[in-house]
Amino acid sequence: MRTRFGLLTIFSFIFIIGLVLVLDGCQWYEERYIPMHSPTAETKIFAITATSEPTLDLAIAIPTFTNTPASEPQPPTATPQVVIPTLPHATPTAPRLPVIEPRTRIAYVSSVDGNREVYLVDWDRSGAGQIYRLTEDPAEDTLPSLSPDGWTIAFVSDRSGNREIYLADLWTGARYRLTHDLAEDSNPTWSPDGTKIAFQSDRDGNKEIYIIDVSCAERSDGCPEQVVRITNNKTDDLEPSWSPDGERIAFMSASEGNLEIFVMNMDGYGFRRMTYNSGVDGFPSWSPDGSMLAYHSERQENTDIYIVTLERRKEIRITTNPGDDMAPYWCGDSIVYMASSQDGTFDIYLIQVSSEGPQSDPYILDLTATAAFDGFPTCIISPR
Repeated sequence: MRTRFGLLTIFSFIFIIGLVLVLDGCQWYEERYIPMHSPTAETKIFAITATSEPTLDLAIAIPTFTNTPASEPQPPTATPQVVIPTLPHATPTAPRLPVIEPRTRIAYVSSVDGNREVYLVDWDRSGAGQIYRLTEDPAEDTLPSLSPDGWTIAFVSDRSGNREIYLADLWTGARYRLTHDLAEDSNPTWSPDGTKIAFQSDRDGNKEIYIIDVSCAERSDGCPEQVVRITNNKTDDLEPSWSPDGERIAFMSASEGNLEIFVMNMDGYGFRRMTYNSGVDGFPSWSPDGSMLAYHSERQENTDIYIVTLERRKEIRITTNPGDDMAPYWCGDSIVYMASSQDGTFDIYLIQVSSEGPQSDPYILDLTATAAFDGFPTCIISPR
């Protein structure tokens, strides 16, 4: 009996010691296996750090996701489209025109080859010069305007089905379409810095004056967001002409009844009427110093060239030809214009003028002298 009691006592003692060891081991496990998150970019699931053993880091990299929404899809960037030249270089085919000092460069329209095309004459006062054909298209090309540097011509053509404005680069021979509208765009005139063109258009109903950036010729849509309307009358505003200082535009308007010459600021305000006649006054052109305007008027039996001073609105008659003298353009101390000859066709003439009118011995020259129509001249005198 005593032996059985002793064995039981021994087994109980061993059981108690074992139980203590087990409970102590569970506490050791709980103290050392602590779930934790690392503050670093990677998330550590567990860090097992036994105090009496080397540190062991077991890391599982969890991809880091941000809640940034996807960027809005962007439309593809439009590649500037340049109209591939379909017309030949100016004749002769050399891309550079001859340099003549001092050089007067006159662009005009002629039907000498059967269709109205744009031509250019490089001419000096000795009478030497060369004529170049700049356009060649079954459509009508007309109303040229020379850029201030003399190397680009804006002109009007209906080759696309309606009248649009095109640019011709005299250096490369390239042609670019500037305006893109179902309306009629016409009568371009350059800003003095050569960056913009004013023109007339009936795209909003009646004819008004608009301005477009020349860089729009590199875009296939004509960049309508850069076309600025500067007149807003119920009647037609036509034939703009940009002043030499770039601050004003002269134009023809029927806003007060008859078609007369007006001047306005570039913001479309500051209207000033320059002519008061019963006949039509049109095609204004600024003198180089900005003090006078040349224009044609139908106040007599036929159409003649006049000038008006801006300060006093003094009008002076320049031509007294029995035929019609029209579309003047100031060219240094002279005016080029289209005049009807005895055979009923128009030629390009040049006459020297001053603020007092035609000179006592005016220098008059028939620049074209063909049996075809020659008209709508524009001029630039290059210092080079």
